[in-house]
Amino acid sequence: MDALPFSPLRGPPRRRDFGEISESLSYMEKSLASNPNDPELWLERADIMDGCGKLEEALASVEEAARKGASRRDCHIAKGDILLVSGRFIEALEEFEAGLSEVPNDWELLGDREVARACLGQHGPLMEALPAALNRANIPTELNPLVCEFVFNVALRCAQRGEADNCFGLFNATLAMTEWRKSDRFGQESGRFLRRVLDIQPEIFTELVQSMTSKITDQNLLKLLDPFIKAAEFIQKKDVVLLEKLFPEIRELVLDIVKRADPEFYNKIGKAVTSS
Repeated sequence: MDALPFSPLRGPPRRRDFGEISESLSYMEKSLASNPNDPELWLERADIMDGCGKLEEALASVEEAARKGASRRDCHIAKGDILLVSGRFIEALEEFEAGLSEVPNDWELLGDREVARACLGQHGPLMEALPAALNRANIPTELNPLVCEFVFNVALRCAQRGEADNCFGLFNATLAMTEWRKSDRFGQESGRFLRRVLDIQPEIFTELVQSMTSKITDQNLLKLLDPFIKAAEFIQKKDVVLLEKLFPEIRELVLDIVKRADPEFYNKIGKAVTSS
């Protein structure tokens, strides 16, 4: 197996359910049995362990990668990103600073460092200074979508831990990254983020959507995210007439979102609107 260099900031593999994680882990263990001295495989194993929620095993895999000859730079990034996603922001920042002391102009270490600093409140209470800091990191344009995905993932983990302020700050920072929004994938990643929020912390969904609509003017992007926008508007106004104006297939999507975002409200109006 030709392993790609471990690099969560450039975009971790998507493993959205237990089946995918289990399959990835099984494949990785077989690969390591055949190539136990491959440092890149150990770094990828660290990523998989992190995806399983096994923090200590993830960190141990990074240490093993270092013993097998992985570069110090890659190990600083790997360990720092695992700590960052896990909410151990001070330790993550220390890893990125250590890496930058050796490779001072590395865009990935610079970008990671600014995200960690933002989560520690060093870019303002609303992370208002984070977009400018990320721009100064000189992230390669072609990798913007993957970096955006990583920041969304950090935001989701913050939401999972109940750190709503960090979740909002990171989400708003991505919305402020003009170059990121130019990518076709931005709308897809935004939609994925909002769907995951519905599963993790639905009570913040409406406010996130309102923040998004106040900052985005691109009509194609707004059209792509329209079911989320309509759902948030319906939850806020609680006006059934809004649903009656929608095409049936869009109404069904909106109701599904409402059901997850505000189950109590859905139960009150569900039967009436679904039978209309």
